[in-house]
Amino acid sequence: SMNNIVLSDVKGNNKNSGSIVSKNIELLSTHSIELKQGWNWYSTYIDINGEDGFSVLKDMLGNNAKIIKSQTEFALYYEEQAIWDGSLKSYDNKVFYMINTFNPLTLEMQGVMTDMSNYEIIIKPGWNWINYSNNEEKNLNEVDLGFTPTDGDLIKSQTEFAKYYEGFGWDGSMNVMKSGGAYMYYSNDTENNIMSFINDKK
Repeated sequence: SMNNIVLSDVKGNNKNSGSIVSKNIELLSTHSIELKQGWNWYSTYIDINGEDGFSVLKDMLGNNAKIIKSQTEFALYYEEQAIWDGSLKSYDNKVFYMINTFNPLTLEMQGVMTDMSNYEIIIKPGWNWINYSNNEEKNLNEVDLGFTPTDGDLIKSQTEFAKYYEGFGWDGSMNVMKSGGAYMYYSNDTENNIMSFINDKK
C-alpha cells in the first residue's frame, strides 16, 4: 500500500501574496533481511519490480553471490568478468528467489511498499514460488488467499510447513505468514487459482 503525506508550502513574504502548494510524497520503507552462507529464499515487501529492481538486488549482492534463481530462470555471477548473466533479467515482486551466497550478509532494501490492491498470483497445480508482499505478518488461518485451498495443499517456508485439512484449516509448524516472506505453495487442485490476499487490500 502506498502512503502519502501532503505538504503545504507557503511561498511569499506575507499571507496575502502567499500561494499554497500541495505535493504527494511517497514514504520510503527499509526491509532488512539477513542472508546466511549458502542457499537463501529471498523476497521483500519493497516494490522492486522490473529490470531496475533486479539491478538493485545484484548491486547489493556485489560479488558475494554465485546464483540467483526463480522457479523457471536463473542468473550466474562470473567473478573474473564481474558480471551477471543468464535468462533471469527482471525482478517480479509476486515470487521469491533462491540466492546462493559465499558469505553471510544483510540486504537493506529501501523503497515504497508493494501496492496490494492489484496483487494477484496465478497458482498452478503443483508447486508455486510466492512472495507474501503484505507489510505485516498474519496468522496463516486468518490470511484470505482469495480461493479455498484444496484438501492436502501445502505451504512451506525455508524452515517450516503447514498442510491444509478441509473443514479444519491449516496445521503444522508454520503458523504465520511473515511480511515479505518467501513461500512454496503446493496446490492439489487440477485447475489454476488466483491468490489475491483479499483481506490485505488497502
